[in-house]
Amino acid sequence: MVVIEVKGSEGTSPRFERLNQHVIRIGRAPDNDVIIDDPYIDAHHISLDVSDAASWHVSDLDSVNGTLKSHHSISSTTICSGDELTIGRTRLRIFDLEHRMQPALSLRTLEHLLFGFNSTGSLVLFVAAIALYPCIAIYLNSSGAEIKPDTYLVAALSSIGTSLVLAAAWSLLGRLLRSESRFRVLLNLTIVFWLVSSLLSLLVYITYYNFPGGMGRGFANVIFMAVLLGIYVYLGLLISTRLAVRSRQIISLTVMVGLLGTFAVTDFSRRDQYRPNPSYDGLVRSPRLLFRSGESQVGYRARLPDVFAQADELALDTDAED
Repeated sequence: MVVIEVKGSEGTSPRFERLNQHVIRIGRAPDNDVIIDDPYIDAHHISLDVSDAASWHVSDLDSVNGTLKSHHSISSTTICSGDELTIGRTRLRIFDLEHRMQPALSLRTLEHLLFGFNSTGSLVLFVAAIALYPCIAIYLNSSGAEIKPDTYLVAALSSIGTSLVLAAAWSLLGRLLRSESRFRVLLNLTIVFWLVSSLLSLLVYITYYNFPGGMGRGFANVIFMAVLLGIYVYLGLLISTRLAVRSRQIISLTVMVGLLGTFAVTDFSRRDQYRPNPSYDGLVRSPRLLFRSGESQVGYRARLPDVFAQADELALDTDAED
């Protein structure tokens, strides 16, 4: 007796056929031993001979789309228990009753825990958050001038669109490598990392404005972003591929090093020694939030003329002394 697992165009859940025949015919026609509802399969697609328990034999019956074993087209070949065949858009796995199965997967693995992001409620919440965050940032950073409504709309749609594109790319990779898209999980995961990176950048920004003498804000920010990006890539590979842990670690580390290296080269290239003029742009930027003094942006801007007037007086006194 053999067991054939049928999985593919008929649905996401596989079905299993237990058969006692020595020769098993598979196709769409009703006179087959295994009937598969797949329009890309011939009426009589393949024949499986299991009369010899030590060596099973499969033959393609001159089908239109052929038969694949391990992604290679075959016309006739031997198979053993656990091998997988692809006919049309359907995958078949053939087992004998003595086939040794893999141990059960743990519900406490990281991959399984990530599927907690698969609910519709969490998806709605995360999409609303990623749409509102840039709108709130625009409002809080405004200088008092009236903001056009379409500015909020473009910011919200851009954030959602970027998350959708990234999740779709991971989902396509999962479809190609695992035959599972897992789009909802990947979209929720992408939005979470987007929000965390945005809030972390804001925290770094505020911290460096509230501690006198703080240097290297850009470097600190890129360090955090590199770590988050590495974690995001690792989790994306975990969900979308069957790569080993070491392979996922190497790819994630490569991405992190690449980001840090790009920042280092770019930052070094912006030094004044490579510029005809100093890099000062003449703009006065007020901090978004001051914990240290409790001063508002409006008060900060109102005090600027006095600051510059005092600076001018000091400059004139210095010139007079000289």
